[in-house]
Amino acid sequence: MFTFKRGDFKYVFEYDTDEELDKYLKKVEESYARTLSSEALQKKCDVIKQHYTEVQKIVKKEEAYPKEKSSYNFYDLEVKFVVYKKNLEKVGERSYRAYSTTFNKLKEFFKRDNIDSLTIEDFERFRDYLKSKKLAHKTINNYLSYTKDFVEWGVSRKLIKENNARNVENLAENATKKKKTNYTDKEINNILSFDFEQEFKDIFLIATHTGMRVGEIHALKPESIKQDEETGIYYFDIEKSKTTAGERQVPIHKDILERVLKMKFPLLYDKKKKMEMTDNGAQKAILKQLYRVIAQTGDKTFHTLRGKFMEKCFVKYPKKDYLYTIQEIVGHSKEEKASLSIDTYAKGFHLLLKKEIVDSVSY
Repeated sequence: MFTFKRGDFKYVFEYDTDEELDKYLKKVEESYARTLSSEALQKKCDVIKQHYTEVQKIVKKEEAYPKEKSSYNFYDLEVKFVVYKKNLEKVGERSYRAYSTTFNKLKEFFKRDNIDSLTIEDFERFRDYLKSKKLAHKTINNYLSYTKDFVEWGVSRKLIKENNARNVENLAENATKKKKTNYTDKEINNILSFDFEQEFKDIFLIATHTGMRVGEIHALKPESIKQDEETGIYYFDIEKSKTTAGERQVPIHKDILERVLKMKFPLLYDKKKKMEMTDNGAQKAILKQLYRVIAQTGDKTFHTLRGKFMEKCFVKYPKKDYLYTIQEIVGHSKEEKASLSIDTYAKGFHLLLKKEIVDSVSY
């Protein structure tokens, strides 16, 4: 029985045509040409093509022969739902990751139970099961929200009779919410001066001088470093982010430019598997290193480095006139009217102004 996994979702949503797959494979070849032997690189590409083919067969079979049956479990519903979303629109990485993770939790707990046989008490037990895993209440509530959406979609397609997950109450989020505080300059300097392996030094150097998200840094490739022809400014060209606003150009801070131009991207590489680390694996590895310097209390994380960078920008450029520029640097969404004027007509803020603000940050 085929079951979608996180990587499979990527093949469905991002490389759902042969042309898109070819473009992706070319990027893989360019990214790993310096770090993998030709044999290892070919093997990596062959695995990607084989997996892509297997996933496409399942998707096309589902599209051509819609399976009608009297009972559905979460394995069945997953295939139906994913094919539907694939046909409806392009789905971003954040969404397919959420779909995949939630379906995996549901399959793990309910196995192949008929969804029509599940009561509200069963879904409450699922909630308690997630709670037993010591997950944050907000995370559990997100899983419940997706679960309700999945089952409701099944009801709307007459695959399931009733949505018994609908009335499961969320957990109180304030019970697990911790107050976040920014790093002090001393803490930042402790991080930057710590004796990490070079790739982690580079990651923290970029984070503290750009405010970039951990996923954005992990996604950097050699071609992500560009130079503006008009101004000569070097910048990170972020083409893939969790939001549309996150797709932006971030000037490289004057104090780290020399080092950045010597970095080998991608920064994190799984030496055992001889391949780039997954997003999840990279985040875990980075946090593990961070907590060698910072106490793991929950109030300060990698994301807090982003908050500290923004704080530094606002201290030097406190006027409201600079708010939208700083938002563009860090990839925050601007209010609708401002976004229309800046992004549509002004094509974003000029690199010179963004460079001036970025270069003002010091610890």
